[in-house]
Amino acid sequence: MEFEVQTSGTTIDDFAAYWLAFRWKQPGRTPPQQVSRRTQTLLNWAMLLGGALIFALSLWLREYDTMYITVFGLLCIVLGLFTVIRGTPEYPYWVQRNWKNYQARGEDCTYRFTRDGFEIHGRTSDHRYDYALLQQLWEDEGHFYLFLSQPMPFMLNKSGFTQGDPADFSAFLQEKTGRPVQWVNGKRKQTS
Repeated sequence: MEFEVQTSGTTIDDFAAYWLAFRWKQPGRTPPQQVSRRTQTLLNWAMLLGGALIFALSLWLREYDTMYITVFGLLCIVLGLFTVIRGTPEYPYWVQRNWKNYQARGEDCTYRFTRDGFEIHGRTSDHRYDYALLQQLWEDEGHFYLFLSQPMPFMLNKSGFTQGDPADFSAFLQEKTGRPVQWVNGKRKQTS
């Protein structure tokens, strides 16, 4: 059995899925809860308004030594203004930067998995690897992540399979590497 995967459908959401799966947690454990964009925006405004309130309070209490309260109020105002003006980004900085790098390279690849090894074919290069080089194998709802000895994995979209069934790919990799394909968040979602 052979498998072939195209990377032409990779989106910024795929990089965000990698970020959530591996950068913010330990693989195999449930990812930490995230603050929603709306809550983060409200916290930015609370910082700004809280700083203004502290500053106003320090001016009202002028007969006491309030230099530290005044400085703290001004600091909250500055930080609040910065975060309100900057806004809450839709994607973390790391995701945006790697997405831009991926787009700048402009090279879509084809991954071909055969019984002897796997190959990566791109516009400017061709590489062939033995399955023994794969160190870690992970899977989530939409992707497979194959780690060699580098920190960034080969990220394969399940929707990018042009040959072979993604449902059979985990068993194929386990057979070829002798390593299990681990589910990123600890357990596979049950489908009914």
